[in-house]
Order: sequence, then C-alpha cells, then structure tokens
Amino acid sequence: MDICLLSLADVLATYGPTLPQERWTRHLDVVSTLLGAWWEDKTEKILPPALVDGDDLRDLLQLPPGPLIGYLLEAIREAQASGEVHDREEALNLARSLLPPNI
Repeated sequence: MDICLLSLADVLATYGPTLPQERWTRHLDVVSTLLGAWWEDKTEKILPPALVDGDDLRDLLQLPPGPLIGYLLEAIREAQASGEVHDREEALNLARSLLPPNI
C-alpha cells in the first residue's frame, strides 16, 4: 500500500504541472486496482490460504529441507494469487514441473 502512494507522489513530483492527463489517469487506474485488491480481495488475491506447506512438499515430492522448498512455495503462492493454481493437486503439479531435472 505504501508503495502505491509513493508511486503517485513520485509521478506528481517527476512531471509537476506538465503531467499529461492520460498518464495520470492510467497510473491512478493501476494504483486503484492494486489498492482494491489489497482492501477488498486480500484473502483471495493478496494472501490466499496455503494449498500446501513445506512439509507437504518434502514428504510428497521427497525433497530435502532447503531453499528449494521456499522457492516452490513462493511460486505456488504467486500462481494461486494469479488464478493459475486452484487446488492442492494443481499446486503439487506446479511444484513438480519446477523441480530441477537432477532431483
């Protein structure tokens, strides 16, 4: 949220009175979309409930503890927030597809 407000201030400071109306309108639309997602759809888009956790990935994919687990969890979270992953099985399939070939 802070970054959205700072970006508005930055655009105003950068352009001053020469700010093109179309650019300002486009920037306001983007910020409005982001803030709307934060305030109205936070649990669905910003912080969706986890479909899997690190223990699931270690157990089901037979992975050792380490940074790969965090990478996979973050990738799953992003895919879930963007609507690409909807359930546990899709999350596991995504994790499998992201595994390095030597694992």
